[in-house]
Parts: sequence; C-alpha cells; structure tokens
Amino acid sequence: MASRKERPQYPLRLFDRLIIKPGGKRSLVSQVHEILVEEIRAGRWRAGERLPGVTTLSEQTGLSRSPLQRAFERLREEGYLRQAKGAGSFLLSTRPDGVASFDTVGVALSLDNDADRWQSDHRVAGRLLAITEVAPRHGRLLEIRYLRAGDDWASLDRVGGLFGANVKGVISLHPFHHCGFGPELESDRLPFVHWGVASSDCLPVIAADDENGFYRLTRRVIEAGHRRIVFLADPDALEREREDCFRGHRRAMREARLDADCAAAEESLALEPEDLAGIQRFLVRHGRATAIVCARYSLSRAIVAAAELMGLRVPEDLSIAVVGHALMRRSDPSRRFCRLDFQRECMASLCFDLLEQQARTRKRELSRLLLNAAVCEGESLGPPRGAAPKAAEAAGPLRLATDRDCHCSSDRDTRSRRPRKAALPDFQIPAEDADRS
Repeated sequence: MASRKERPQYPLRLFDRLIIKPGGKRSLVSQVHEILVEEIRAGRWRAGERLPGVTTLSEQTGLSRSPLQRAFERLREEGYLRQAKGAGSFLLSTRPDGVASFDTVGVALSLDNDADRWQSDHRVAGRLLAITEVAPRHGRLLEIRYLRAGDDWASLDRVGGLFGANVKGVISLHPFHHCGFGPELESDRLPFVHWGVASSDCLPVIAADDENGFYRLTRRVIEAGHRRIVFLADPDALEREREDCFRGHRRAMREARLDADCAAAEESLALEPEDLAGIQRFLVRHGRATAIVCARYSLSRAIVAAAELMGLRVPEDLSIAVVGHALMRRSDPSRRFCRLDFQRECMASLCFDLLEQQARTRKRELSRLLLNAAVCEGESLGPPRGAAPKAAEAAGPLRLATDRDCHCSSDRDTRSRRPRKAALPDFQIPAEDADRS
C-alpha cells in the first residue's frame, strides 16, 4: 500500500521567503503569487528567461503542485509570463500593462539598545503582520528598517535619508518627535504616517481609539448585569495607551455609579501568561469580582485556564471580556470571547491610502485619524450568578458592532485640543478628567 503523503511543516520557504500556514485571506496561492511577483520585481529573472518549473519548486519547498500551478496561471493572466508548450514558463515583462506599480514603502521599527533586538509587543507585532498582508493589495513592496533611540529619526522620511532611493513613503510603528511641519509636503520629504499612539508629537497618525473602545466594552459587561468588575492592564503597552484604556473603563464604571478598582489594575501589571499559579492567586484576592475586562492580548486564554483549574466556569462563575483573541481555546471554535476587534487590516489599508493621498496632492491634509473598535459578542460573557441579565440603568442601550463594522473619526487640527496630563503610576484620575466629569 502506498504511504500517504505527509502534510507540509510550516513555515516553508520559497526563494528564502517564508510561506506560513494558510488561513483567512492568506491562501497558499496568494502567498506564492506575491513571492514570485516580488522576485520578478527584484530582478531574479531577465525578460525572456525561463522560470523554474512547478515540479522543481514543489520539490524544493514541500508544497503541492496545485497552489504553484495556480499562481503561475495568475501570473500569465496578468502578463508577467508566457507559456511555451513543452518548454515551460518564460518571463514576458517585469511591469505588465494594467498591473499597479510596485512602489516600495519603508517600515520603521525600534531596536532595543541593550539587548540588540527588536522592541515588540503584541500590538506592534500585529500591526507589522497586517502591513505585510495588506501591502500586495495596494501594489506595494516593503523595506523594513530597525532603528535605535540614538539614530537620526528626524531623517526617517527625508528623501535619500535612512531608506533606499526606491522607497516612496514611510510608515513608522514607533512614535518619535515628528510635528511642526506645514500643510505642504516639502520637496525633500516623503509621504509619512505613524501607526500607533494617538498623540500630537508624531503626526500624521492613525491610531485605535483605546479610550472609546474600552468604554464600550465595559458598558457591555455592565449591561450583562455585572457590578464587580476588575480591569487587567497591559504592561507591554506604552504608558499613553495604557492610560487611555483604563480611562475608558473608568468612565463607563463611573457613569453606572460603580467604582473602578485602581489597585487591582495596578496589581495586574505583574501577571504573566505562563504563571497560572500567580493568576489564580490574583483571582482569589479579587474573588468578589464577577467579571474581568482584560486589556492584555496574551493574558486572555491564560485567565480561562487558571479559572477552570480553580473550578470556576466561564461565564457562569466568571465572565471575561478581552481585546484581540477570538477563540477562548484554539481547539474549540464554538466558544468565542466577547471582545474588542480593532480591525488591523482596515487600519493598515488606511496607512497606505494616506501615503497615496500625500503623494498625489503633496499636502498633509489629515493630522490624526482614530478608528473605533467593533464590540463582538461571545460565549465568555453572561449574567452574574443569580442575577437577571438586564442592562445597567445608568449606562443606557449600547449598539453592538459586528466584525465588519469600521468607523473612523478624524481630527484635522490637533493643536486646538487641550493636552492631556501624563498618567499617574497608580491609575489615579488626572485633574483634567475630574473636571470633565
């Protein structure tokens, strides 16, 4: 009996480029197609040169012939290749008519000075992944640079500065002082956008509206009937992001005439996903809580595991609302978190749209763009034990967004806004917030 062919072990490599396990919009065909186009653009083959055959590439990569064959067919339809019967596929053109120009966009990341490694939290890693997935749809290649704190960040978007001559725009995933420019894009400057923290120091910026997102998520938990709610802060987030998340949670609690547990939020900064015993001790100390709002992407599934080890059922004994993860367990697609979804692919696409707008108009018409998150229902949220699932009277009705909803709010003149005071380390209410309340 012939042995069944083994499944490929991802990630695979094609011309030293990674192919990850297919999922969602990242099919094998699309990944192979993108890699082949990038290699054609990079000059791996000259016009008229024969490309490796499907069988050869299948043996080299471990992929089956089908996705490779379909990717070659797409390249022929787009005008990159021509098929010679019995002879293989030959490069016809590196820039066929009707195919968008593959200009290169630079992406800037911060490098840790001490450890000589990339400074990354789950937010930055997620943004970089979204950019790499969206770039081919906008006809863009990427050039990634890692910079230290002492490098010349001011030259990041200067023509002929830190990026190569082929780079036509820059996305920075790390905030730095980039403001004070006029509305006109200077001749020596590239189109630029920062994706990250909504501050007035690095403009223009595209950012998630963390405060509004966690305000709406906390209201959803309150509407389910919960009154004793603990907020888990994210130590990996920048201080400004952490402050905004807790401010939104606190505002929803105060509107419902409830107290936000500042001490528990500060204590949660020491929790680690691998330390289930530490999480269990935290849950014991705050045993009166009937619900948790978790702002830390990597902690959500660990909370479920720790609670179940203690005999707590989710959501019957403890409800959990999170940011990020959809599935409560990777092995069980039927049980999902009630969660915030900041729709990173939408935000990545807006980054490219803003760069294209600046390149076309040579103007900085937008300084700040905030995206609201979708509040997605899930099985991790239910009424507290012995309580009727009714909404909090003070909170009022809340319209839930779906996964496809994407709402934007823009601020064209950030200088007219009053600057926020820095977050206090113990999550006390800044004076400005007290005035607004």
